[in-house]
Amino acid sequence: VSQSRYHWLFDALPRLGCLKHFPATTRILVPRALPAFAMDSLEMLGLKKRCLAPDSNHLLIDDYYYSGIVGMTGCHNPYAVRFLRKSFLPHASSANQPKRFFVARKHSARGIINNIEVIDFFQRTGWSVVYLESLSFADQVNLFHNAEAICALMVQLLQILLGATLRHSSLKS
Repeated sequence: VSQSRYHWLFDALPRLGCLKHFPATTRILVPRALPAFAMDSLEMLGLKKRCLAPDSNHLLIDDYYYSGIVGMTGCHNPYAVRFLRKSFLPHASSANQPKRFFVARKHSARGIINNIEVIDFFQRTGWSVVYLESLSFADQVNLFHNAEAICALMVQLLQILLGATLRHSSLKS
């Protein structure tokens, strides 16, 4: 698993939707260095105790259940979106979060050349500036779920998934 929230949310997590068809004792193999947002999402799903991060790349397993990919990377499979909304929206709270915000990135190869000016513009117009990498997964769920307006350089996945309360949405990348 990379540090990419996109691949975790759209490529990995929806594969867990079929766990209900596997024996209740089925464990989930995860890498040892699982990012915090990934572990937080598994905890939110109630699956953290079922995860196994082996010390070795060589395993002897009696029964192995494989859950295939649910779609091509970059194509938002409706099943994946439904699974993620159904899995995480019930955990959203109406915590005190900004309603209108610009999603900035602290460390990105895909940054904005005039990032400082863009951030200044949004702050002058009363918008909040948020850095997703500074928020827990639960806080991100709450943030996007309660948003009225979101602006971001890249298509932000949680806007698609958890911005269900937005009345109008324009996604641009």
